[in-house]
Amino acid sequence: MNAPLLWFIIPFFFGAFLLLFSESKRLSIILASIVCLFLIAISATVPINSMVIIGKNSIIFTDSMEILGRTLSLERAAQPLLAFFYSYAFIWILFSAAVRVHRFFVPLVLMETALVIGVTAVSPFIYGAFFVQLAVLIALPIFWSEKMKSGEGIIRFLLYQTLGLIFLAIGGWLASAVELNPSDQYILKRTMVVLLVGFIFWLAIFPFHSWIAILMDESCPYLSGFVINILQFSSFLILLYFLKSYLWLRTYDPLFIGLRMIGAIMLIIGSLWAVFQKSVQRLQAFLIVAENGIALFLLGLHTTQSFSVFISLLFIRMIASFFWALAVKSLPENFDFGLNSLQGLYRSDPFISLTLIVSYFSTVGLPFLPGFPYQATFLQLAFSESSSMGTVLSIGYWLLIAAGFRLTVTLLHPAEEAAGKAETANQRALLIIGIAALFLITFFPEPFNRFIAQIQSQFTLISGG
Repeated sequence: MNAPLLWFIIPFFFGAFLLLFSESKRLSIILASIVCLFLIAISATVPINSMVIIGKNSIIFTDSMEILGRTLSLERAAQPLLAFFYSYAFIWILFSAAVRVHRFFVPLVLMETALVIGVTAVSPFIYGAFFVQLAVLIALPIFWSEKMKSGEGIIRFLLYQTLGLIFLAIGGWLASAVELNPSDQYILKRTMVVLLVGFIFWLAIFPFHSWIAILMDESCPYLSGFVINILQFSSFLILLYFLKSYLWLRTYDPLFIGLRMIGAIMLIIGSLWAVFQKSVQRLQAFLIVAENGIALFLLGLHTTQSFSVFISLLFIRMIASFFWALAVKSLPENFDFGLNSLQGLYRSDPFISLTLIVSYFSTVGLPFLPGFPYQATFLQLAFSESSSMGTVLSIGYWLLIAAGFRLTVTLLHPAEEAAGKAETANQRALLIIGIAALFLITFFPEPFNRFIAQIQSQFTLISGG
């Protein structure tokens, strides 16, 4: 037995196998949940590269295997990340029992989670970009069948993700050439431009950022919430592997200056658009754009502290985005995502309203919510970079706060006529669990901080540790 077979290949093909049982939603959820719980338990209890004794028999639990000339490897240090991703998949699968989702959603979650594990396992790491593209292609049929508008966002999504793959694949090939002769400035600069263009498409960087808002506005919020979050995480993961793998890239100062500048622009654009959005899903989309800007700025600082904040905010965003998607999906089926339609929602659906508010501000960072200490540190680091940069980023951050208060006022605003209750008893219970979970991260941060430290230890070359 080896780790890539257990955490990547078997879950992926089991997810494909579940397509045969997709007509029975309950059976799919039960089977997928059992697989996720089994993989979580193995991640937490059985170290990779150890001997497992079963009765009189023993099994060597190895860390690597080869397929078609490519190596798949999962080291023992990766086990906390494995446990997190299958826990993340488990809650998306389990909570889908309380909302209406496409019959292929559960198999999709299992297959896409396995592909993210493949991104971490494959060597050379650039082949992980092809796993990301495969995840995009798997999700497309479900997006198209669930679309609520013209499908323009789905087409842009496919186009930009494919263009990103092409540029990153070329950039990976050029990066190998730079590795042989890092003093060749001609190749180095062109490699940097090609890689930058690839990530511009993937991370919704201006001017190619509109696809994420259009896609989220015209598709099922539960589906788009999972797919976009998992793909955005995979994109950052590949960026980290680029930095980890190439010394010349980590020591190229213009790259980190560029990351800081691009991050600041993304934060301003994302937060400014968020303030003027009239759709709850577009608001979430531009929050992702703004948070991507914060993440790139923190990477550009290239310090141990900034990298720790970067990793922390990335995981908090993933957790909060799940409960946001659950809350939006709990709204009536014919809901048009318009903010005007949310007026007075608190009177009829208090837990949907509270979950929207808490999940939004958990990411943005208000006191008593998970993102607050990290966002405060981000602003402190911004001012330590320069007063002008700190001022610009503060403006972007306060615009995000303003967008959140606008959402809060809309939810609490007394409507002329109270809407009928949308949240069911099961949804209400799950939303309460979500609110409680976000507050638990705030008041009991030690487990979360230990997890972040374990993840950070895998990227000491990047973080400066």
